[in-house]
Amino acid sequence: ASSHYDLEPRDPVRRLLIAAEPRAGGSLLAEALRNTGQAGVPFEYLNGRLIEAFGPRLGIEGRPPVMTVVDFLLRHRTTPNGVFCMKVLPDQVIDIARAGAGGMRHLESYERVVVLHRRDKIAQAVSFFRATATDEWNSHDRRSDGSDDRKLTFDPVAITRILTSLFRDERRLAQLADWARRRGMPVSIVEYETLDGDFAGVWARLLAFLELAPVPASEVGTTLERQRDDVSEELVRRY
Repeated sequence: ASSHYDLEPRDPVRRLLIAAEPRAGGSLLAEALRNTGQAGVPFEYLNGRLIEAFGPRLGIEGRPPVMTVVDFLLRHRTTPNGVFCMKVLPDQVIDIARAGAGGMRHLESYERVVVLHRRDKIAQAVSFFRATATDEWNSHDRRSDGSDDRKLTFDPVAITRILTSLFRDERRLAQLADWARRRGMPVSIVEYETLDGDFAGVWARLLAFLELAPVPASEVGTTLERQRDDVSEELVRRY
């Protein structure tokens, strides 16, 4: 939320939306797109922590309105080629839609939509469970050698609650995709398993879909690392 990621103020001429289920590769894709320098600065801006962090920058005490933050982002996170891109989770799409007529107009302004989902819902739920338990949401958040993770209390009830919410998120993104298609917006569906197994191939196809200049996967320099390990495998096995 700091000025570190601000760009020269400009209005976007193209808007791209990355709508992802939690723990489905959205952060990896967003970082890769940011590193091209031609797809805006597509962070997950509308999570609660970041919205509140924008308050002081906007001169607002407390939590700013969603669309106030979005309007600021449109001006300050658009790359020189006029492209704005944002990553959102399903509940954040709903937050925009509920922000009145301005919110719906914003959703309708996106030119292309990429939807990321994950087939292996149990692995996805375990990943979410670990992230909430440790507050380490990606490899940049890692604060230890992982030994603390081995002390995680196995909680099948909590994992089941997460699993239920993930199926709900999957339905919401399917509804978003249908809504976008009915309005003539091209939609690309990407599975986490395919992105993880063939990043270079998926990356090339996505750049073409988004009508961005080709950039080899080896040159985008993403720094995020896969977090699934033997602890995850054991939790999945036990569940």
